[in-house]
Amino acid sequence: MNMVLGEVTSRSTSSHALSQRILQTNHKIVSGFGLGVGNAVISGALEQIYMNPRANGIDQLILRPFLNRFSDQLIGRSLATLSEDMTSYAGIALFLIWQ
Repeated sequence: MNMVLGEVTSRSTSSHALSQRILQTNHKIVSGFGLGVGNAVISGALEQIYMNPRANGIDQLILRPFLNRFSDQLIGRSLATLSEDMTSYAGIALFLIWQ
């Protein structure tokens, strides 16, 4: 898939625009929320879904919460389960991690 996002002013703007473009090309987004760039991805996807309604538009967005207040041992197990669940819905994986 070729994507040209043009000039972006921030990581959040970039993530927002990327999520909109992914949905415009009839692909799904599987995203976590709670840490990192999830908010920008989710808001971009929802904007695209509601601005361009389709019968199955909301089915293009699959969300899972990220844990951030549990023991290291529980987080390790939970992240492995979460990763397996999320990748079962996706054909490819694109990881956005901003520092």
